[in-house]
Amino acid sequence: MRGEIHELRKSHGDLTKIVKGVLKDLGGLSRTVSKLVEQNIRHYLPAWIRERCGITVDRVRRLRMNNIAEFDC
Repeated sequence: MRGEIHELRKSHGDLTKIVKGVLKDLGGLSRTVSKLVEQNIRHYLPAWIRERCGITVDRVRRLRMNNIAEFDC
């Protein structure tokens, strides 16, 4: 019985390490995708606004409001 408990604890520890690694990798992937999306928005948004709304946008910049929200304007 003690051997089985020891084996279960070891398996639990191994699984915990794997889950932490997956969560870390997902966090990195999320940051990478976010950067790519932001780069594309900054590149294509001014032309899209000009075509759709007839408004010329010189540049797109990030605006933070009270550390609660971020907007590209």
